[in-house]
Amino acid sequence: MPQIQPGDSVAATTFDDRRSECHHRGNWLQGRLDTSFMLPCFHFNEKRKEGWHYDWKGGASSKQRHESHQLCVYVVMAADDDSNTFQVVGNASSTPFLLGSYRRALFPPGRTRPLMPPSPSPPGRLRAIPQFPTAVIVYDMCRYCQSLSITDFPNDWRQFEQAMVREFQEWFGIDLSHSELVRFDGRPQSLLGDYQGSRKAALKLLRWWMSPATQHAMYTNVLQLSHDEPNDSIQDRIAHLDEFMSQNISQVGSKILNGFLRSRTRQKSNDAEGFTRILELFESIWPTPMLCSLESRRQDDQMSINGDWVIELSESHVNLHSMGLSFLSMSQVLTMIFGLRIQLTDDVLQVQSHIQRIPAKITTLFLDSVPRRFEALINGEPCKTLDLDKLDVVDYLGWIENNTILLWLYGWPKNSGENCYVLQIRVTMLHSDRFKADCTLELCPLDLPLDFESKTSEERIFRTDTTALQTRLNATFCYRRRKHIGKTNAR
Repeated sequence: MPQIQPGDSVAATTFDDRRSECHHRGNWLQGRLDTSFMLPCFHFNEKRKEGWHYDWKGGASSKQRHESHQLCVYVVMAADDDSNTFQVVGNASSTPFLLGSYRRALFPPGRTRPLMPPSPSPPGRLRAIPQFPTAVIVYDMCRYCQSLSITDFPNDWRQFEQAMVREFQEWFGIDLSHSELVRFDGRPQSLLGDYQGSRKAALKLLRWWMSPATQHAMYTNVLQLSHDEPNDSIQDRIAHLDEFMSQNISQVGSKILNGFLRSRTRQKSNDAEGFTRILELFESIWPTPMLCSLESRRQDDQMSINGDWVIELSESHVNLHSMGLSFLSMSQVLTMIFGLRIQLTDDVLQVQSHIQRIPAKITTLFLDSVPRRFEALINGEPCKTLDLDKLDVVDYLGWIENNTILLWLYGWPKNSGENCYVLQIRVTMLHSDRFKADCTLELCPLDLPLDFESKTSEERIFRTDTTALQTRLNATFCYRRRKHIGKTNAR
């Protein structure tokens, strides 16, 4: 049994000069935390320079060779009030085992005698990776990728970004001069290696989920379901959609999918939670799924912003300042903003992303300086899908000044003490076939009053103290007009 239990406080010196109660020589092996797995994982003796051995001279007696041993692992955290004291937050131990000799660190297989006979291996069919509904796999993948910051894995993001851009080029049938969209200010760009383990599998799945082809296939299927089975319940429609997604997900390959499923079994995710989140998403957008598309109107003048646009990556950039966007959020943003359809009539702005997963209403914004609630993203999905469950309410304020469209979006956190986000967007026409959108993202922790959600947009925006906001991101997105968009959801 472990000698130290969770909740115990131990002095830091405890781990400096002993290995166990019986053998004081040697040092504790220190673990290295690896966050690339779904659950925290600690590695020991990575460089193989630390040995597990006891300093017995002249070999061991028969009694010593038949003593049982246990390997005990402790997870500790420094106490808040005393850096010389550790708090034990977890422990684990191996089954008892014997040592063949105290003189050698290793023996060939069979030289050590186990305390108990090994249990027979289960049949192959019992060792098979369990099968999960695709909707739950996608939910787990999104939750995991939300925990991965692109600033922590810059090389992984660079490969991910380039792969997505290639898919966009093929989908839209265009040729782009692309180098790097996201720039990590003050950050070294080669700290970590390439994809590893479960992170590699999760990011491969994320590429599949965010690809234009996958989103369009799901869009078409949802639209077809709404017409063919209009009286089906939400649960029935999700079951149909899950069956369709199960066929589509095979594109990622069994090796990648199985790698992710193995890591998923370690985290013991709750299937019911995944279904609940999927249900919440569909219930918020499903009442009347329909094919909504902006009609291309005649340009009022040469500097009209109305029409179809595609991003000019060579002139666009995102600069991160001490902020780590997640792989999930950044890929969602890139997917939404790549191709846009815009219609401005007087002070009513309508924006629609060309890449959509769900048939939904067009995003309509009023540029009359009146605070309003921001109902959905430009791809039709609820705002909370951009950051899973962290965002609760989003408000906006829009107006036109000197032929420049100004939009301020306020993302309010779900829980008090979490960050609120203020995104400032300035849209300016450069000439008839070019416009740019300058964006600044600021954030700060916010203490929410109990009745915050019940307040009006005007009260939330103008009566909330946001003086502590700090700039964390600057971005410029340039667009060129497209006379024709090849493949698109919004037809």
